[in-house]
Order: sequence, then C-alpha cells, then structure tokens
Amino acid sequence: MSNEEALWIANLISKDEDNFFPLLNLGSSTKDFRANIQPWIDEIIFNPLRNKGRQVFHSDLKKENGVDLVGNIFEKEFAEQLKNMNFKSIICSNVLEHIIDVSSFCYAIESIASSGTYIFMTAPNLYPYHKDPIDTKFRPDVSDITNLFPQCQLINGVINIEKECHFSSLIKNPYSCLLTIKNWLIPRYGIKDWKMGYSDIPNLFKNYRGTWVLLRKT
Repeated sequence: MSNEEALWIANLISKDEDNFFPLLNLGSSTKDFRANIQPWIDEIIFNPLRNKGRQVFHSDLKKENGVDLVGNIFEKEFAEQLKNMNFKSIICSNVLEHIIDVSSFCYAIESIASSGTYIFMTAPNLYPYHKDPIDTKFRPDVSDITNLFPQCQLINGVINIEKECHFSSLIKNPYSCLLTIKNWLIPRYGIKDWKMGYSDIPNLFKNYRGTWVLLRKT
C-alpha cells in the first residue's frame, strides 16, 4: 500500500465514519508490516482509529503478531465466521494480483458482506512483477474490479499515478538493481517467471499506477 492509497482510504472513511465499523482488513499481513515495513499504513489509517476506539479486525492466512482472525476466506467455516461478524466495511488492499481465481475470491468477499457494507478494493494497475508467493500480473482498471462485484455499486474509483517508477525504485537499492538485471538476463527460476519479469522492461521509466475502488453492497 502506498502512502497516497492510505490517505485515500482514511479520507473516505472520515467522511462517513459511523457507518464503517466494525471494519475487516482482509489480507492484512502482520503488525510488523503495517507498523514498521510500511509504517504509513498504521500511522494514517489504523492508529487514528484505535485512538477513537473503533473496531478493526485484521485477517490473514498467517498466524502471527497483529493478525486477529486467521483463516482462508475460501473455507466455508471461516467465511461463515466472518459473515456472522457483520462487518460494515472491508479493506482488501493489493491482494488480487496474488490470487489465481480472482472471480471466486471477489465472490467470497461479496458473500461475507451484508447489504450496505462498504468494500475497499485496490490493486496495481502498472507495477513490476512481484511474487508473494505468486504474481499473476493481474493489473485491473476501475471497471475490471467493479465488474467482479455484481452485487455492489461503485461509490468511488480512481487510477492514481504515483511519483515513483521502477527505475527510481531500483537505483535506491544497488543490490536489488543488480539482482533484477541478472533475473532479466538469466531465467534462473524458469521461463514463466523470466517472461513475467522481462515484460516489465518497457515500463521501466513509467510511473507506477494503482487502481483504487470503493464499492457498496446493494
């Protein structure tokens, strides 16, 4: 999640705050990730909410510090648990590119949402190949995400152009830069991975773009 994305989410919540809680942060990663690796996530979104006593639940596959609800939304028992918690909003940030069956994943999110539930869905629109543990190179626009949620109406949707690009990111870290060039030249992890990474070269100097969508289940 970029700093700009965190500000976008926090701003939209602040406009109608009483109608966004309890909130589910789906695919949240760990407390260390939110507070130290990408500290703006906690600083901009979650710390202010904690200070106001708002109910926020972080959910992930990993049973680690800062994960309140551990489970897989594709598993019926866990999905039922989430549904019964009657969340008024769901944040799912930059997860779609790491999911093989995007349609089923979005259907599962819709299924745990009640009528009126807000859903924040974000994804890279232009961003390099990054495995976590996979990257399908799904790079949707606003309509692509909206169409995955047929039971929802679009409230807000933007494609944000960020200040950073792949080149500017790489030159900040010489080791990462050399490793990336090596991966472009040698298919060390197989032809499929090599092709995925090599396809980033034409976009080397293009600014990253993110697709940010707020939906509401009807």
